[in-house]
Amino acid sequence: MFHDNQNPLDPEYTAVSSEPEGYYETGSIRPPKRHGGLVTAVLLFCIVCGTLVAVRVSRFSGEVTGPSLPSVSLPVVDEASAATQSIVPETLSEAELVISQSPELSDNTPLESGLSLQEIYQKVSPSVVSVCASTSAGEIYGSGVIMSDSGYIITSFQIIDQATDVVVTLSDGSEYPGRVVGRDEVSDLAVLYIAADTLPAAEFGDSEKLQAGDTVFAIGYASSPELQSALTDGIISSVSQDLRIQGTELTLLQTTVALGSGNSGGPVINGYGQVVGINVAQVGQHYVTTSSDGLRFALSINTVKEVVDQLVKLGYVPGRPDLGLTLMELDELAQSLYGLPAGLCVTNVDAGTSADRKGVLPGDVILSVEDQRVMCLEDLSQILDGYAPGDEITIILYRSSQKEQLTGTITLVEAR
Repeated sequence: MFHDNQNPLDPEYTAVSSEPEGYYETGSIRPPKRHGGLVTAVLLFCIVCGTLVAVRVSRFSGEVTGPSLPSVSLPVVDEASAATQSIVPETLSEAELVISQSPELSDNTPLESGLSLQEIYQKVSPSVVSVCASTSAGEIYGSGVIMSDSGYIITSFQIIDQATDVVVTLSDGSEYPGRVVGRDEVSDLAVLYIAADTLPAAEFGDSEKLQAGDTVFAIGYASSPELQSALTDGIISSVSQDLRIQGTELTLLQTTVALGSGNSGGPVINGYGQVVGINVAQVGQHYVTTSSDGLRFALSINTVKEVVDQLVKLGYVPGRPDLGLTLMELDELAQSLYGLPAGLCVTNVDAGTSADRKGVLPGDVILSVEDQRVMCLEDLSQILDGYAPGDEITIILYRSSQKEQLTGTITLVEAR
C-alpha cells in the first residue's frame, strides 16, 4: 500500500513529510487557507445588496427571484453493465471493413461524374443508424454506420462509454439491442453488434485519394431517432492531419461540414456515396466534433479500418500502455472545494493491476509520472506514448486523507 510507514513500493518508494512542498499554485502541498468568517460576511453583504437590486428591478419586471447556489460534487465513474461488454458469439463469422476502389475525382465543383445530392442521400442514409445509450446521467444519442450486412456497426466510443444499455435504430424505424464488440478511447471508435440479417452495409472508399477542396457530405441523427437523418455538405479543408497517441498514428480529416453532437460516429461521404471518414467527438483529448472556428474533424476511413478490424477480432487495440486507473481532470473549482492539488484524480482502480496491488486508492491525485508534471489527460497520454505494457514507471500522488505526497513504481498494463 501507499503508506509512509510500510514501504510497499521498495526499492523505489520514498516517504515524504506530512507537509511537503509543491504542486499547489501557492507553492505548498497544503490546501489554500479558508477565511471562513470574512468570506461569510462578504457573502451575506452581497446577498443583501443583490436582493435590494432585484427588488428594484422587479418594479419593471413584476417578479422577484431569490439567488440560488449550485451544489457541486466530484462525479464517480461507474462500471458499464455486463450487457454492453458481452462479445458476439464465436459461432458468428468475423467481419472486416472492406475499402472499395474510389473513382478519380473531377477537378470541377460540383463533381460532374459523381452522384447528385439526392442520390447520395438515397444511397447512404439506409446505412446510417441512430445509437441511443442509456447511462446513469441520462440518454446519449449519436450515429453509427453499418459495416457489414451480418450486424456489425461502427460508432463513437464517447457515446457508449458509460452505457448500461444500447439501442440501435435503423433508418426504417426498427430497433435492436446493441452489444459492444470492442471499444477504443484513443481513436473514439467502437463496434456494436445487432442480431439482424441482410443489413444495408455502407460502401467504404479510399481516403488516401482525398484532397483539400474535395466536396464531402455527412449524414447523422439529431437528439432523437424519431427524426429523420439529416444531410449536410462542405469541403475537405485539410488531409493527413496526423496525430500520434500512445504509439498509434491517427490520420484526421479537417472539414467544413456542418455537424451536431448527433453526428458523432456517423459518416463523412465523398461525391460517389462512399464513406471516407467517421466523425469523432474527440481524439487524444484535443479534437472535438465542432470547434469554435467552424472546422470539424473526422478519422480517415483507412485509419478507421486499422482500429475497427482489431476491435472485431480482439475487442481492443493491442499494445497500448495504461496505468490501470480511471482518471478525471480536476478543475480549479474542484481543487478549491475539496482541497486538492492540480492533477488527475483517481476514480477507479482496475482490480488485479500493479496499481491495485501497490495500494493506489480512489480519491488519490496523480501529480507526476516519470518526474513529469501531469495537469491533464493529454499530459499523461504524451508521457505514455514512449512506453509499452510491462514497463515500470514512477508516479507521485497526493493522498488527501493523510495529507501526504507518496512516491512509488507501478507496472503498465495493456489498455482494454
